[in-house]
Amino acid sequence: MTYRSNPFDKKDYSNFAFKKSELLEILQAIDSSFSFDAPTRNNQESEPLSNFSSNSKPQYDYKFYLFKKPLLTFREAACIMTGYDPQYVDQCQNDTNFNQNFSDYLGAFEYLDSCIDAQLLPYDSYNNKLEAASFKQFLTNEKTFIDGFNDKDFANLSNENLAENTKLKNTIADLELDVVIEQGTVKKLNIEIEKLKGELLERDQKIKELEFSSQKDDMDLINLIFDDTATDRYAPDLVHAIQLWKALYIDNPLNSDSHSNRSNTWIGKNTPYKNEASIEVKRLREITSPFGSWNSERKKKIN
Repeated sequence: MTYRSNPFDKKDYSNFAFKKSELLEILQAIDSSFSFDAPTRNNQESEPLSNFSSNSKPQYDYKFYLFKKPLLTFREAACIMTGYDPQYVDQCQNDTNFNQNFSDYLGAFEYLDSCIDAQLLPYDSYNNKLEAASFKQFLTNEKTFIDGFNDKDFANLSNENLAENTKLKNTIADLELDVVIEQGTVKKLNIEIEKLKGELLERDQKIKELEFSSQKDDMDLINLIFDDTATDRYAPDLVHAIQLWKALYIDNPLNSDSHSNRSNTWIGKNTPYKNEASIEVKRLREITSPFGSWNSERKKKIN
């Protein structure tokens, strides 16, 4: 890049067609504060500030605070990349040859803008600024190193962080793989559980069918016993005995009276047998008597 210089900072003015006093008068007519002895802006334009020699070092180091900022404007980031003081760029912003003299700065600015549009460089959209840490990492990734900003030490630290991040990512990937394997195992177990549930459901259904079939058989038997239209097999005392047993031990199981007394009462009310000493009443009492109330001799017989 070509930088402008002040032709009047020379000691020898013999090459000019005008005398120094005449030129001073002309220039002061344009700018009343102009002086050949005063520092001029063109002293900065001779080269970027980052290349100043020790003899031409400015009175302040613009990098001192600029490099410490946590947030940077696009203009400041472009200045860091090209070695310009942001204040100097602002001063020259309206110069006629600004685009030519600061073409590298403008190129850096457009490059950053393009990277942001491509989402390669994160930025704070609320403040429209770049995070300095992210910008440093971006430059390091681009293998662009600026002394005091993202120098080799920062690069080494970034590489260490990158290595740690890679290690962490690998660990996460291994854990995710373990999770996938565990999920696969759980899925298989769930399939087996559902299969077993299906088998249990089938077994329960078969048990219910068998129970229903058994109950149906029992009901069929009861219906046959109570069918008084089938005179060839209908047994009235068998029906009375079943009804008596149900009344005493199913419908009223908590009655503490003796079996004989309870039986006599029921038989007298529900059968044609009224004489408690009759063979029919005795037979019904004996048939419906629970095993626990039998005497020992009778129990021996049944055993």
